[in-house]
Amino acid sequence: MKAVGPSGRRGLNEIAGRAASNALKKYHFNFNVAGGWRVPPGGGGSDFGEMVVRGWGLPKATSSGVVITNAAPHYAWKIKGGVIRPKRVKSLTIPLVPEARGRFVKTYERVSGNKLFRAAGTNILAEKDDSAKGFRAVYALVKKVTQKPTPGALPNESVYVTPFIESLSKQIARKLRG
Repeated sequence: MKAVGPSGRRGLNEIAGRAASNALKKYHFNFNVAGGWRVPPGGGGSDFGEMVVRGWGLPKATSSGVVITNAAPHYAWKIKGGVIRPKRVKSLTIPLVPEARGRFVKTYERVSGNKLFRAAGTNILAEKDDSAKGFRAVYALVKKVTQKPTPGALPNESVYVTPFIESLSKQIARKLRG
């Protein structure tokens, strides 16, 4: 009984916390592989999902419980959502073409070799082309973007609670057998 008393519970919680943390890593690995972070689905990729998987740290265990945290930048944002506003510029640039995704305007201009301009009467940064309009929209200019929480970013509690409880049960049974 000493093993499940106050002095032994920290060790039990530490091991059970690792089981829960591993379950969270597995969940987010599968979530990432399935394209869960991509908005819209099938959109371009980034290493964000991998950062979330790696972000699950070692649990901090005490005799009364465990705290498991994720250090991935912006993970909390994906859970809660919110409003994004520009800080140092007038507008946010929203890529409208695949080649612009993940690139600043200056980087896009350098890589493409095309100078962007604001199309008259629009909130569009465009480049010249041979179409009937004479330009192709590359970025939309907006004052703010409201992002909703990413569905599935925070797994159902059973994903990590069940492995935690199973680990505790196995450890206690082992200790009681001797």
